[in-house]
Amino acid sequence: MSESVYVVKLYSDPTPPPPRSSHQSKFPPLAGGCGSVLASLGVLFLVFGGLGLLVEMEVNRFGGGLWAGVVCLGTGISGCIASHHWYRAWACYLYLANSLASIAACLACTAVTAAAIQIKKDKLTAARTAWVDQPYV
Repeated sequence: MSESVYVVKLYSDPTPPPPRSSHQSKFPPLAGGCGSVLASLGVLFLVFGGLGLLVEMEVNRFGGGLWAGVVCLGTGISGCIASHHWYRAWACYLYLANSLASIAACLACTAVTAAAIQIKKDKLTAARTAWVDQPYV
């Protein structure tokens, strides 16, 4: 009977792996692209919100388009910052928080504008009904 001796050598690499470069990460182009789209949407919200205030003040009296435009523009800027500083956690968290705020602002803008349109429609319907009942009063 012969005995065998096995030697197991355990070793570890003391140096950590190098950090991933921005070319290896998928986050910077995604955040930069989404940030550019949101910044463009913010500018469109501002332009159309301002035009809506000039043309139909009764419907756009709350300025929902302007508020949503400012929030979307801020989210777009934070997306561009996150694409350049993707390795810092605060930039990514800022972009995530602003993205959620942007979604909420767009939903609130839609709700406020729909409510204002309904109020305007009800006023016009009431005026039309009053005119039909008593046209010369």
